[in-house]
Amino acid sequence: MLADLGERFQDAVQAFCDARARQQQKQIEASAGAGSYVNEWDCQGQTTQEWSVESSYIPADPGAVEIINVAKGMCLDVRGAFPFNATPIDIWPCVGSANQKWTLEYLGFTLETA
Repeated sequence: MLADLGERFQDAVQAFCDARARQQQKQIEASAGAGSYVNEWDCQGQTTQEWSVESSYIPADPGAVEIINVAKGMCLDVRGAFPFNATPIDIWPCVGSANQKWTLEYLGFTLETA
């Protein structure tokens, strides 16, 4: 079971995926350039709503990934690297900083790939 889950996760990490809020049928979208906020929007099938998940290869945090917008080629980024609640999430050129590292957590739903 764990080996199978690991293989499916590995496939998803190497594939393009959409990030979708299941209850609202919305996706996160990066509609503008560097520094623009990421918004929740109706599912439209556009590349601004597609994300690629790539391993960041950090020895100290082997589970860290970068989440990259397909249309913009930029990383999901915690604005200003501020560690406070309600800090905006934006997109920014991928520079490998800690505020662009994310951990995927299995919440009991199926990870879907596009």
